[in-house]
Amino acid sequence: MRAIIVLAFFGAVTGFVPQRTRKVHKLSNNVRLQVSPDGLDALRYAAAGAICASASHTGSVPIDVIKTKIQLEPARFAGKGTLQVAAVLVQEEGPLSLTTGALPTLVGYAIQGSFKYGLFEVLKPPLYNSVVYEDGGKLAVLLLAGICAELVASTALCPLETARIASVRDGGTEKETKGLLEALSLMNLESAFSGLPAILLKMVPYTAAQLSTYELATSSLYATWPTIATEQPLLVLPATAACAAGAAVVSSLLSQPGDTLLSEVNSGRESQGEETSAGLLSLAQSLGPAGLMRGTQARLVQMLAIVVTQLLVYDSVKAFVGLPVTGSIH
Repeated sequence: MRAIIVLAFFGAVTGFVPQRTRKVHKLSNNVRLQVSPDGLDALRYAAAGAICASASHTGSVPIDVIKTKIQLEPARFAGKGTLQVAAVLVQEEGPLSLTTGALPTLVGYAIQGSFKYGLFEVLKPPLYNSVVYEDGGKLAVLLLAGICAELVASTALCPLETARIASVRDGGTEKETKGLLEALSLMNLESAFSGLPAILLKMVPYTAAQLSTYELATSSLYATWPTIATEQPLLVLPATAACAAGAAVVSSLLSQPGDTLLSEVNSGRESQGEETSAGLLSLAQSLGPAGLMRGTQARLVQMLAIVVTQLLVYDSVKAFVGLPVTGSIH
């Protein structure tokens, strides 16, 4: 039902943007007017986003558990690397501890991915037509579209991300085994969205950096080598994977402080009001630069796995349903 509501939302949104009833035409010698996707294409973008986000994030749950444990229990895992932390968790909490939070991750990122990618693709053309002139502005458009899309996507994700972090914190026992719906029912509105400012600090720079970096990199790839798909088809996958890896590194580093703050807000150790903007600033000051970057190594491994998988799956699904792959239209 949630998936149907999400997809219906994009159908409604695209009713207010120009339909694809004419070809793209020139604004000037160098700039072309971009036409927004019609309702069916917007649904395809949303579905592709749901598939790639849920698959990539759920597949990396073990790494996410390790990263979250490092952030929540720094004293326990001080001086230990990713593999050492994994070994401790398996020995002390059992192998299934590494799958803790898989259900809220699967559901949450299916919803988040549909909004993230669907809105991003819907917003790009009208923003491009409003902002881009002959002297450029593409980066500003991509960043703005990513920011707006993620503001909506993160709001939808927040309760499920709160449930995921809580399940990792509590060892994935009673709250998770009783089922996701019951876990969510235990939250009130305030607790469900208590981490929203922190999740926005994490996800907005992550999405804006990820999508803009990948699109600029792939656009440069196809502009420099327009015949790569026909002349060297075996190089397309490694070339686009390299673009995705670059996007992963940039987005991971830029969003690391927000990720640490989000884990702290949901750790159960925070003081009252710490989830507010002022509280987050105070928390960031108390953690310091080193504390905010805690867990960077584990998260960078996680983000490389997530982002590369996500972007390649996204382009694969788009190609399968007849949509252009990222960067192929410029």
